[in-house]
Amino acid sequence: MTEQTKKLDNLTTGISRRDILRTLTMGALGSSVLQIIPLQAAEHVHRMVTEEKTHAPGAKYKPKFFSAHQYQTLSVLCETIFPKDDHSGGAIEAGVPEFIDLLTSENRDYQVTIGGGLMWLDGQCADRYNQTFLSATPDQKSEIL
Repeated sequence: MTEQTKKLDNLTTGISRRDILRTLTMGALGSSVLQIIPLQAAEHVHRMVTEEKTHAPGAKYKPKFFSAHQYQTLSVLCETIFPKDDHSGGAIEAGVPEFIDLLTSENRDYQVTIGGGLMWLDGQCADRYNQTFLSATPDQKSEIL
């Protein structure tokens, strides 16, 4: 455990997951109960997700806000935008969908914006390709993005 991680753990003892997520979604820490930089809070959330997946059946993350279809769409969207390559992992390996879901679960504006964006994406795919984003071909996904 690094010294920075130890400091973060000390700072976040007794602070709820909701407090951490609320701080991240607010964007500014000036009046935050956490008084830590966003990177540290993001690392803490990543550790929370890892811990949750460790104890979940099948080691799978259970979405907090998105429906199963929306979460799968979000995951495919993230991987399409940031795919893994020969040198590093992509968005899935980095836990981006889990992170977005956690932030969205605590922020009404994100719920409207990101939830609405996923609905728009499926709607556009339905209009153009007669199918959802998940069912679209890789070329169609690239085109719509």
